[in-house]
Amino acid sequence: MEGSETEPQYFHALKSEFRLGNVILLKSKTRSSPRQVLKRLDKEKRKVRQTREVNAETQFWAVFDHDNLTQESLEVILSEARQKGYRVADSRPCFELWLLMRFGKLADFKGLEGQALTHGCSGVARELETHDKTYDSGSKGRYDASAYIRHLQIMIENARAVDSQPDSVWLNQIGSRVYKLVESIINSST
Repeated sequence: MEGSETEPQYFHALKSEFRLGNVILLKSKTRSSPRQVLKRLDKEKRKVRQTREVNAETQFWAVFDHDNLTQESLEVILSEARQKGYRVADSRPCFELWLLMRFGKLADFKGLEGQALTHGCSGVARELETHDKTYDSGSKGRYDASAYIRHLQIMIENARAVDSQPDSVWLNQIGSRVYKLVESIINSST
């Protein structure tokens, strides 16, 4: 994953909730680019292949934001991820939008799309802070991640509602495809 605070907290809570001992979370020690996410994933994939069996059920996911990417660099990264067999859970502009899905559909947040387009993730983070009093973007995104796990179905439904082209390679509008990764985790744990 690209983030070093918000995303790891969320995925550790998800891993704990579903008791996913076989899930390896790779986080960045500092903010990183999607390119660096793919490099870390390459390294981990090699390590996994040496220590355990990799089969058709083994999945490798890259989680990253669009907020600092040009369309051209995004196309290159996603093409590379596809060629390597990685799945991508991307968010436009950022992961915090996935968290915001707990509190409603995008249409429920007046002016959010404009804020996200003009202010990027900071606009989304400000909106999230108004709905989640535990979330504080100023303190490196610390929040009660486990509270989000209880609302997965709502978050999935709200994210799906704005993903007008779920089979396209990347998000063409504001949204989050983290729901695809979460659905995969839910399906594999049942």
